[in-house]
Amino acid sequence: MASTAALIASVALAAGGAIGSAVNRKNAKDTALRYLSSEYYRDPLSTVGNRALLKSFDERMKDQQEAMNNRATAGGATVENRLAMKKSSNEVTSGLYSKLLQGEDARRQAIQNQRESVIQNGYLQAAQDWQSWGAAASQAAMQWGNSQLLSSGGAQPAFDPDEYIRRNNLKTYTV
Repeated sequence: MASTAALIASVALAAGGAIGSAVNRKNAKDTALRYLSSEYYRDPLSTVGNRALLKSFDERMKDQQEAMNNRATAGGATVENRLAMKKSSNEVTSGLYSKLLQGEDARRQAIQNQRESVIQNGYLQAAQDWQSWGAAASQAAMQWGNSQLLSSGGAQPAFDPDEYIRRNNLKTYTV
């Protein structure tokens, strides 16, 4: 009787440990997925490096624009000349933004790949947890069955789960 209680206690402790570690892994996975989701939808122009680059670019463009306007005024530039200068500065600005956003698709794809990897690893870990817990429970059940057989007469053979499965024509599944 005491061995049965100890057996039940050991199975309960193993199950509790497996559940606790599974909960911790799920929380870590959820945290990682939240972070990756926030990174995926982050504005690419709001990063510290990009903001600093855009700020210095805007300051240089203002200085350059002012210098061009002063030269145009002093040289008697026509409206067409001023429009051509404005178009040129717009093309430079457009090129800068285009280059900043060019790597965005690759960055998002890398984040999506990381997210899928986190999810896949979570599934694999859960399967391994269930498999190890199932093995521990099977071992405990076999020990309990053997102890019951031995206590009831002692001469009976040990319980063989493979023989039981074969005799009862049961299907087995592996993870």
